[in-house]
Amino acid sequence: MIGISISIHKIIRLIKRVLYFCVFYTNLVHFLQIAISAILGGGIRILCFHRVIGDDDKSSQRSYSGHLTRSKFEKLIKYLTKHYKIISLEECVQLLRGNRRLPTRFIVITFDDGYADNFYHAYPILSQYRVPATFFISTGAIGTTDSLWFQRVYNIFSRTSLESVTIDWLGKTFTWGQDVKARSKTMGEVTKSLKVLCPEEREKRIDALRELMAVTTDKPHELDRMLSWEEVIEMDRDPLVSIGSHTVTHSILSTIPEESEVWREIYGSLCTIEQELGHRPKLFSDPNGNDQNFNKLHERLVNDAGFICACSLASGLNNHGTNIYKLKRTCISSNALYRNALNIAGVGDISTSIRNKISRILGNSTCG
Repeated sequence: MIGISISIHKIIRLIKRVLYFCVFYTNLVHFLQIAISAILGGGIRILCFHRVIGDDDKSSQRSYSGHLTRSKFEKLIKYLTKHYKIISLEECVQLLRGNRRLPTRFIVITFDDGYADNFYHAYPILSQYRVPATFFISTGAIGTTDSLWFQRVYNIFSRTSLESVTIDWLGKTFTWGQDVKARSKTMGEVTKSLKVLCPEEREKRIDALRELMAVTTDKPHELDRMLSWEEVIEMDRDPLVSIGSHTVTHSILSTIPEESEVWREIYGSLCTIEQELGHRPKLFSDPNGNDQNFNKLHERLVNDAGFICACSLASGLNNHGTNIYKLKRTCISSNALYRNALNIAGVGDISTSIRNKISRILGNSTCG
């Protein structure tokens, strides 16, 4: 039965892919967007990218699932400039705070984390097409030879020579074996388990993992390094670029028990950016942001620090009713232009809406 279930799932995914492909290449995507806008209403879509790697950067292609290659990124930007008006995040905030009717073809481009490939591969294309963008950086790793904590986890797993390891922690057992798919699953599960820990405990666990996996260093490969401050400053000189805060250590704020430590993550990042760039950042992005991880306390602290907005990772359009400190974003992680085009048009929002309605119906029907 499990095998049949997996086969059906693969067939459904294949059918979905073919439908996406046909809708895009028959130019039905724009009519579909009009229909979806009629259902969901107008609004501004904020896109969230993480990495843009070189077409031949084989090392990086395994280190982060949310990447686009440079050539695919350029194709997407060309598509967006043709079919949408791309505005800055600051302009987006002004429109959301105003009273005018919101358009359906306004797009905002943002990047999270602060990888150096943002400067070498994404920024030149954005500059070439004169596209505004915001780069949210986790300041603790900028200008250093360190990685963000989840990159360190990847580095450890990718560098171990051990063929079989049992990892016992947090009440769970993870197995590292020879099967490639199983290894990828283990890496994902270990990373997920570390997300819920406070920064101090997480660092201890990562150090222990490095020793367990017999790895001497978790420093990044050159292709996976973070931005230098010189690179950040050069981008900041461009009037189309905004540099925003993504905390100091990329910690999920809800895992930090003390309010003073949360404030240090938020305000400390702001102060570092101000010191390096000579002006205060106005824009904030919450790591792994959703309603559970970014609460009223965090919202107040971000506001108190002087940020004019905060971006989450909840998907959807932003309208006049959207909380300006919980702006929705659509993550772009596929190299397939047709898939990205349909998700930007709102297909993903419709799918999410249908799933939520079905869940509510099933939930109500099982109440007793």
